[in-house]
Amino acid sequence: MTKKKSIEKLERIIVDLQRFWKNNSVPNMFIYGPNEDDVEYVINTLFNKEYGDSKKDMILDIDRSNLHGDINSLINKMESFGNLQTLFLKNSKVKIIHIKLYDDILPEGCANFLEEIFQKQTNFRIIISSQHLHSIPIEIRIRMLLFMISPIQKVENEMEKIYTSSVLEDLEDDELLECIYYQENIRTCANNIKIMASDI
Repeated sequence: MTKKKSIEKLERIIVDLQRFWKNNSVPNMFIYGPNEDDVEYVINTLFNKEYGDSKKDMILDIDRSNLHGDINSLINKMESFGNLQTLFLKNSKVKIIHIKLYDDILPEGCANFLEEIFQKQTNFRIIISSQHLHSIPIEIRIRMLLFMISPIQKVENEMEKIYTSSVLEDLEDDELLECIYYQENIRTCANNIKIMASDI
């Protein structure tokens, strides 16, 4: 798959995510995938499209340096950002605290804080990005919308080993997209595509 086609498919995932903002129903989300570049592209493009110039006022990025510093300072930073009034801003969209984990694990103190705020009505949402599903505790995961971004080329290569390439060619892009991006297990993804192809 060419880089251009990969970007096109990532853009369609972004459009899918944008529906939450359009419906004013943004959930707490855990967006993850083995390819850090793909995850970063989706999140950065999504934030740029939804917040534009007001991004610095509406999004708080938490990275590794914050996570491994003083946990109380980190919690105070997130609470202050979340409680800051944004009525003076033209953008009335929900505020985002974006926690970048990738190959890291969510510290226990931060996880405890998230458990507390998930039980409250807040004027912000948490979006965590990572390469690994198990980088956050299950107690946190069950309270978030999980969204996996699979590496398209890897999935297609694996599926070609299992089924003929003609099976893939017979499917519409929308059908492939649904299987590839919403399936965590490659073999399950391939089996679903085989079933879809048999109906053509």
